[in-house]
Amino acid sequence: MNQQSSELAREEVLATYVNLRDLGGVPAIDGKKTVRRGMVFRSAMPRSGNTQVTAALSSLSLASVVDLRNETERKSVPAPWAGLGCDNYISIPDAAEHGDLAKLWKSAIDGGIAEVKSLMLQQYRGFAETHAPLYKLVFEQLAAGKTPLLFHCTAGKDRTGAAAALLLAALAVPREYIMRDYLLTNAFNPVHAAWVGGNVPGSQTTDPARREAIMAMMVSQEQYLGAMFDALTAQFGTVERYLDEALGFDRAALSSLRANLLTDA
Repeated sequence: MNQQSSELAREEVLATYVNLRDLGGVPAIDGKKTVRRGMVFRSAMPRSGNTQVTAALSSLSLASVVDLRNETERKSVPAPWAGLGCDNYISIPDAAEHGDLAKLWKSAIDGGIAEVKSLMLQQYRGFAETHAPLYKLVFEQLAAGKTPLLFHCTAGKDRTGAAAALLLAALAVPREYIMRDYLLTNAFNPVHAAWVGGNVPGSQTTDPARREAIMAMMVSQEQYLGAMFDALTAQFGTVERYLDEALGFDRAALSSLRANLLTDA
């Protein structure tokens, strides 16, 4: 197997089992720049026991990992990164709880798709502020050049999707590419979806209305990410102002971020 074939095989394994992808390769700053490949990755939390995944993750030679999960999640499923050769593992003890998951699941199991969507939209509207301390960690590490860097939550869908969207927006990537990356989770997350389907009480229901409500939580939807950007724009006006005021990430830091992650098109 040549190097290109090997890399493609690795990407397929990681996309399928870990919802992992490289954020590079997309245009930025009116097409004058391109986001560098091999610098920033997003993923779900790797589950132990898959040697293919372990080997593929090790081959990324990660310098930094930012764990977006809260303390309860981290205690439940400890991070494997030290065993994969990454010494710069970062999290914060008081990371915000990821919304009212019990309420969301109850709504889904009760068949309330309208309420589920309303709650998902509510969560996304608050993401940029609620998780600002987490996103600040990602931005600061990248501005300091501590790459290759990977950030993840549990499913690699909501908190991670929002972080990826904010990062790409800060790099002046067109919204269509940002949304495309966000929606790729629907294609790249079959193993996690199967895990949810087999482990969450009530998710095995055969009732069509309940299944529809559950799927509204398990997939990425354009309106969810759109709600986050709408709320950010209403409060801050621009992504640059959000970075400055909510994250304390000023213009000089943004310049460093772009210098590290962008290359000429």
